[in-house]
Amino acid sequence: MRTAVFGGTFDPVHIGHLMMADEVLHRLSYEQIRFVPARIAPHKADDPGAGPEDRLAMLRIVSADREEFVVDPYEIDRDEVSFTIHTLRYLLSRGEIDGRPGLIIGQDLVDGFDRWREADEIERLADLILVRRPGSDDVRFQRRHALVENVMLPVSATGIRERVQNGLPYRYLVTEGVYDYIRRKGLYQVPSTSM
Repeated sequence: MRTAVFGGTFDPVHIGHLMMADEVLHRLSYEQIRFVPARIAPHKADDPGAGPEDRLAMLRIVSADREEFVVDPYEIDRDEVSFTIHTLRYLLSRGEIDGRPGLIIGQDLVDGFDRWREADEIERLADLILVRRPGSDDVRFQRRHALVENVMLPVSATGIRERVQNGLPYRYLVTEGVYDYIRRKGLYQVPSTSM
């Protein structure tokens, strides 16, 4: 099955992530998007707001009614910093992917791509797929890649976390199931200080 790998913290997974995945399926004729949430992302300076099991659960919620969306807990289960090269080797060793996998990368990450662990090997093993992100239109990427002319929704996981913390509406930035999960679990709330 032609598969594109979509990694990230997904903290939380939101409509922008889902639209990017859908656009890759549609525009590049992939049959499956494999979401691989990071336990600990090497390029993130701070810990995500929700724990790895909550982020995994939210991805499972959004993929429940889309057979093309598969959630892989490989990086969550590793309990260490997630490197793309390890994930690609693992996925290829399982024999579930036909041909070369695609690797979805936000245009906002290409400036640092050459500093990724074994960047040349990543390019050798996978077809790099760039998805547009707000504010990253003029990015130049010297490696072989496909650019998806995806719709750019001005939504970010950081912005959603901030909206939750500040009591602002965010209901339509995530799916109904993710919204219910965040509320039920009390995710992204600022701990109250008792006096």
